[in-house]
Amino acid sequence: KFSDEFLFKNVTLKKFRQFPAISIKESLLINDGSNSIVKIQDQKLLHSWNLEHPHFFSSAAVYCSEDDSLYCIVNNNTLLKWSPDDETLNNGSEFQFQEPVFSVIPLRKHKPIVLFSSGKVLLTELLYVSLDPIGKAFISEDEELLWADGIEIPSETKIFCLTLPKDSTSYKFHSFSIRKGKAADYSSKLLENGQLTLKSWCFDHYNTAFITIWSDGTVHTHPVHNLTPSLLLQHKSIKNPHKLAISVINADHIAIAVNDSKKKETKLEMWDVKFTSLKAKKTLKTSPAEHYQLITLDSSLFLQLDEILIEIPFNIDKSTLAAALGKSSDILSKTEYRWNASTLATEIEKQSDDAMDIDCSSNKEALKMISRKNAIEKMDTGEIANEIEILANRFINEGSMFKTNNRESDLFNLLCFALRLKYKKKTACSIDPDVLLVNIFTSTYRESTLVQYMRKILLLDAVRLLEILLDISENKITVSSCDMPSDAQIFDWVFILMKSHIDVLLSPKDKKIFKLRKRLDTYLSEKIGIYEDYLLIQNMFDMIKKENNILPIKHTVGKYFVETIDI
Repeated sequence: KFSDEFLFKNVTLKKFRQFPAISIKESLLINDGSNSIVKIQDQKLLHSWNLEHPHFFSSAAVYCSEDDSLYCIVNNNTLLKWSPDDETLNNGSEFQFQEPVFSVIPLRKHKPIVLFSSGKVLLTELLYVSLDPIGKAFISEDEELLWADGIEIPSETKIFCLTLPKDSTSYKFHSFSIRKGKAADYSSKLLENGQLTLKSWCFDHYNTAFITIWSDGTVHTHPVHNLTPSLLLQHKSIKNPHKLAISVINADHIAIAVNDSKKKETKLEMWDVKFTSLKAKKTLKTSPAEHYQLITLDSSLFLQLDEILIEIPFNIDKSTLAAALGKSSDILSKTEYRWNASTLATEIEKQSDDAMDIDCSSNKEALKMISRKNAIEKMDTGEIANEIEILANRFINEGSMFKTNNRESDLFNLLCFALRLKYKKKTACSIDPDVLLVNIFTSTYRESTLVQYMRKILLLDAVRLLEILLDISENKITVSSCDMPSDAQIFDWVFILMKSHIDVLLSPKDKKIFKLRKRLDTYLSEKIGIYEDYLLIQNMFDMIKKENNILPIKHTVGKYFVETIDI
């Protein structure tokens, strides 16, 4: 099942042959343009490494766990190596070569390999011994090197390359081995499928095979020992798409992205290739893109459309016959998505009759879909109210001992329930909404997952939550039966609301929201220094005020001023 997507608005991707993002120690490293690599965790910018002009990154960064180092190519002919703990690139090591480099190929158990544009290679474990490459220059000047990868098998490393000869539509697959510091066993083969055009490819590290998808929607797998193609999937609905991209999720599942330039949309699908069944699908409203790539990192798909990067988290069941036959009724998502000026918003915002999920861990089957427009009002009807009220009592009574299979989902449901109790006059429930809210705000959670759920609530409820948080910070709401949220916990929830509903603060003519912005501005000014992420949210708020002319910017007239710069 796919979750809501996240658009990296402040990142501009460069059109590398390799995907410009990698996963490292629960963080994401992205090549931001030509001169910067940024480190992001939970959708927060943690750090960046920058090159001074006129130097530039010419390949995507790779990480090696063997020596806990990052590798990247600079200026097409220089290898840069540095530690993820280094504040700047000045402490790194540089190795300059006499010929251009295509990329650095990461390996799982050994140090990476430098692949030159000619096809020669250099083992990074020998960097301090010699910078002379080994092997044949098998790629001619009349061929364009498009892709490369490598695997480790007993006693040797296999390197694979894909090239496209000039003035030709037939791709060529190359492979060779590296044994005891020497390159050998070179072979090449044309990839042809009648009159069809090769649209995308990837490497299947689980099954040691090369995967291709063609213009008619056929997906082939090519075992690397003989490259004899066999049909993996026949996608019958693909008809002359503008672009296709494919990625392996695990040994039994693949993801396919289909970019339709006429409809200006991308259809993302998850397929079980073991049983040839569609497990999940999602539609994104996107513009046509020439550079189109898809990759799987941890439990998310990352889609590159020219300079744009989109993350689509997912969860996946094991490949079973029951799942293939459709016994998991919640596998397919029918939610359509569109672009919005400030967020990626669902069609639910345009149609009040659409539905949202309200789920509960105490009920194994999904609760019935209820209207988003009246989500909080309808939570008191029938079985839904009983389930959530039981969950709320457990949550309050068990405190930190409360355990659940899906904590963020339950916190979201409890939050909606608390808002119903607080703002709906007629209710027979004996639970104090303030007690429930305080317990929610002091609970633990995964921020990135909770943000996805929080995007489902209405703007009115987001405004109410922000008011409640500010009231708690000003001691206007107090609860004696449990501990009140700390400044850091309140700050975390304010940050979550701003990330999930930044449009709450983008209504300059609304008097209520105008007063709320002033309260928030005062709160942020008073709490400076108590929280390590203060500058992130303060800069976000200042940008809202400045770019949307929401609040007048106060200027101090005098000879001096103090400006804080984040370096």
